Amino acid sequence: MKNIHYFTLHFTGFSVGASEQQNLLRLASHDRAFYTDKRFFRDPERFSRLKTGGPLHIGAHRMQDGSYWIHWLSDGATLIEQGHTREPLTNKFLLLLAGSLVCAAAVWPMFTYQNVWLAIVCTLIALAGLMAAGIGLAMLLHRGALALHPGMRDLLNKLELARQGNYAFCQQPGTAPGAARQRLIPFLRDAVLPDRYRVVEGQVKNPHFSAWSRGSGRFQRDYHGVSFQCDGTPLSLHWQIIDFVQQLHPIFRRRHPPFIASDDHVVAVWRRSDHEVQALYNASDGGLYLKNHVLHPGDRQMALMYKLLYGFSLFLPLIVLGMELYETLTSGSLALLDSWKSAAMVLDLFALSLLCVGSILVFLELAFLATRVLSSGVDDWFTLRGVIHRFTGQAGASVIIRELA
Repeated sequence: MKNIHYFTLHFTGFSVGASEQQNLLRLASHDRAFYTDKRFFRDPERFSRLKTGGPLHIGAHRMQDGSYWIHWLSDGATLIEQGHTREPLTNKFLLLLAGSLVCAAAVWPMFTYQNVWLAIVCTLIALAGLMAAGIGLAMLLHRGALALHPGMRDLLNKLELARQGNYAFCQQPGTAPGAARQRLIPFLRDAVLPDRYRVVEGQVKNPHFSAWSRGSGRFQRDYHGVSFQCDGTPLSLHWQIIDFVQQLHPIFRRRHPPFIASDDHVVAVWRRSDHEVQALYNASDGGLYLKNHVLHPGDRQMALMYKLLYGFSLFLPLIVLGMELYETLTSGSLALLDSWKSAAMVLDLFALSLLCVGSILVFLELAFLATRVLSSGVDDWFTLRGVIHRFTGQAGASVIIRELA
């Protein structure tokens, strides 16, 4: 629960970000930034009833960049809480049960009747049932994780106290580490960047949100974007969204959506060819966004790729070891020679999987290095990234880069 915090702020009103149906809100106070999305609340209309100029009590959790996500808030008279904290389990159980029954019913004819076409059809049906059962199981696990999450339990307990008018647990926020924010503006303005990039500083005007998709089927990619004007220059910033992350309960979120509101003071590095923003610093809330190049993933994507591949190299030998142990126990043979033989086989498989994963990663790293050597666009992007990273190294933990795909 160390990431759960409760504050009492002087409420001056929310800033509305350019987002889907204008639901994304931001509250900046005492060098801290608080975000929330009205879609997650039971009665979003209550936000219009909050009184400005008085105290506002907030229950929130801290995200990776040092900002906070609001889960409930109250001005003493109006209490607004998130919904969907205790969703019914009926649909989830039905999906898991129906998927399991369909999978079992489709697998049985495959072992009873020796027919190739029947086996193909039953395999497809079994896979569809297995997928449905997996989705139902994932939804149940998500609900269980939400119910057992210590932060959520603490938020609900404090919410009951707030209903009774008790806000003694809320603290007045002190000064957060944010003094280094303003140093980024002259740093970016005076930085030496490649000719394809230009830097503009000013206030955001006429922000407009848009959403679109590219590709179809498994290759469909969904994007959100914001077009705006800064110092008379038309600019656009877009990023890829992941539906799975979007559907998670906010208590599991570690990053907020990019936030751009009207009259925000920003510094934007944009590409001359299409006026697309490659890096943006929002001095109004301390947000720093860096677009990854289409031919080169960012540090976060590469770290995720390493975790997935090395996790797979460990998962495969464990599956084989489990199969060997099951076969040994069912056959009744517990000879020491068989145990050593199984262990040696699993170790050989583990070494082989590490070799394969290592070869794949070496190939990817060399391919990305080649793109930097062969593509001037990638090399210029590395120069821009180096400028941003040098500043964050000087600023310490007060500014954190948010990579956008």
